[in-house]
Amino acid sequence: NTEQESAAEARTRLQAERAAVLQELEQLTNRLETKGDYELGEGDPIDDHGIAFAQQHLAEIEEALQQLDMGIYGRCERCGRPIEPERLAVLSHTTVAASVLNAGVNPILSHPLRSHTTPGTVPGVCV
Repeated sequence: NTEQESAAEARTRLQAERAAVLQELEQLTNRLETKGDYELGEGDPIDDHGIAFAQQHLAEIEEALQQLDMGIYGRCERCGRPIEPERLAVLSHTTVAASVLNAGVNPILSHPLRSHTTPGTVPGVCV
């Protein structure tokens, strides 16, 4: 079944990405612990930023793995349609279809609970 193969491929990609981010986090943390303090007990701001970025990326990957387990991985959170396979191949943790982003949709206004449109129109729908 190609859907099962796609899910298996996505899981493999996400797990590999997760392992790489965990390794990056470990290296950044070790680097921060071995560097001297710069000012009032603060470490290197570049390392601090890198750690925060890696932690956020890890959280996104974990969420994508949960979505995969729930059978909703690869669906656009704004319109519910499938996210383009090419986009998932590059950004395996993405939750928004490129067609929504390319349409210049405001993510806050396009949310179904927050939309302020005329009846019968849906902002942010994947095209």
